[in-house]
Amino acid sequence: MRELGDMLRVALDVAHLGQRPMQLDPVLLVGQPGIGKTWVAEVLARVLETKRYVQSYAVQGGAGNVLSGADKHWSNACMGAVFQALAEGTVANPVFLCDELDKAGLSLDSTDRKRDPLSELLPLLERSTAREHRDRYSEIRCDASHISWIATANTLKGLPTPLLSRFRIVHVKPPTVRESFEILQMICRNVLRDLGIEGEIKRPGGAVARVLAEMTPRLMRRTITAAVGGTLSAGRREITMEDLERALGLDSDQRQALH
Repeated sequence: MRELGDMLRVALDVAHLGQRPMQLDPVLLVGQPGIGKTWVAEVLARVLETKRYVQSYAVQGGAGNVLSGADKHWSNACMGAVFQALAEGTVANPVFLCDELDKAGLSLDSTDRKRDPLSELLPLLERSTAREHRDRYSEIRCDASHISWIATANTLKGLPTPLLSRFRIVHVKPPTVRESFEILQMICRNVLRDLGIEGEIKRPGGAVARVLAEMTPRLMRRTITAAVGGTLSAGRREITMEDLERALGLDSDQRQALH
């Protein structure tokens, strides 16, 4: 995520020097599943002390009216997520996460514009048109130009050129060995804190840490969360290989391979 960090640093420096609101160009994070692309939007919102909203294109079913709303004469009439966030929220610069953009399923040359899940993004990603964003349901215009847009995708394949041209594309590489161990310690700390047992369980080391460090951050978090239960049930303060085996649901052959 170093490239994204550099972009954020520049945007903050420019905002500070000009005494203006921060403007972060729309960013598309591309990388393998489970590497932490979605999580970084949560971190960004926390660092900027603002709100985060998530639009998942993997579960929306192709509807193209979530961000901008649906006209009142449609059976699925609803207020758009952008207008609702600005009208009912407490900040004008939330972070919007467009998750798994490559699973939207429809291209921009579709003739069914009502169901196109990507076309409504285009004017929102341009500041000049985002300043005049119109909610279809309320028919009210609002300034959506201060929203920070973060999108994720496992691949660029199938994503239309007009959409890609509006994003700064960041290819997220798998972490190095050293970075994996750093990520492991951070995830373990966060998991124990979220469970309210920080200080009760030691952070993994040795063979346990080496096995966990080979996982993607998503699997790492899931495995640690499941393994902690076995550790506590056994009255121990440190995660063992047996806890990992149970957390991963391994059979005898898989356990042998793990060791």
